[in-house]
Amino acid sequence: MFTGTLISAAIVCNLSGLGTTYLGQRLKLTRPVKLEALEKLPKKRVRITTRVFNQDGKQVTDGEAEVLAPSRP
Repeated sequence: MFTGTLISAAIVCNLSGLGTTYLGQRLKLTRPVKLEALEKLPKKRVRITTRVFNQDGKQVTDGEAEVLAPSRP
């Protein structure tokens, strides 16, 4: 849902005017969104990539996130 978060941030931070209320959005992923696990950390944590590419295949964001993995598969 990272893609949805980017859209939400753009609407709230750049497009909405004073008094605008963000009510929701629909989102359909038309291509796979892939995550790469970089490292398993202690206490059920995992480090993953957060890379975003534009429509030309050029990388526009490069980062990492640390997430808490679920207890069950």
